[in-house]
Amino acid sequence: MKSMMRAGALAVVAALALAACSPADEGPRPVTNDEADRIADTFFENYDAGGASFVVRAVMPDGQSITLDGDVDLVGGAGRALVQADGDLAGVDEVAWLGDSVLVNYPDLPDAAAAFGRDAQPWVGRPADPATYELDSLIAVVTALAAPQRENSLLIQQNGVQWLRTDDSTGIEADVFQYGDATRVWLEADGTVMVRFEGNNSDGTRPVVVELADQGPRDIVLPAATEVTPIQDITDILITIE
Repeated sequence: MKSMMRAGALAVVAALALAACSPADEGPRPVTNDEADRIADTFFENYDAGGASFVVRAVMPDGQSITLDGDVDLVGGAGRALVQADGDLAGVDEVAWLGDSVLVNYPDLPDAAAAFGRDAQPWVGRPADPATYELDSLIAVVTALAAPQRENSLLIQQNGVQWLRTDDSTGIEADVFQYGDATRVWLEADGTVMVRFEGNNSDGTRPVVVELADQGPRDIVLPAATEVTPIQDITDILITIE
């Protein structure tokens, strides 16, 4: 009967669960009513908390790795993070955002501009564009972890969300839940606090992990306007340092 559970058809797992033939700590299995309620609360509770510290680790389809380490105001739509990356983003050391505007820090930009006889500040401001910029796509993942309204717990069950296991690899004992094939949410054991989010694209070539900590209000200090160069003023020089 355990081998049938591991094999996996949802209908078989559900039947086994209803028959009470499977151990409580062994998954995957459909979420219970209580678990669906916890999942339904977690995105709203992220929003209600106001913000969090976060670390994002991602690998892009071209193999480029990116890490963001910072804080986000999930109500005000602002954030700021240190950046470690290779490839095209190796020259970036920080990113900040507010609403639909993104600010990217290129420490070498002033010197690169001076070589062309021009002035530039290290921060480059531009409209957010997740379809074009990898940094923006990761910011979008972080900001999507909060919602101003509670989810529908019945729909969570109807959509086949599963409980996978308990796990303490983050340092906090958590229940791991899976949506579809590529999305997992880690909630503090028996609670609603989100400690990790894992996602991927349909090809499995863009894994993203977000770890949240110290949920609570955040006051994000953004670069001053005098530190920012509009991207349209510097596009040709950016090409030389990206």
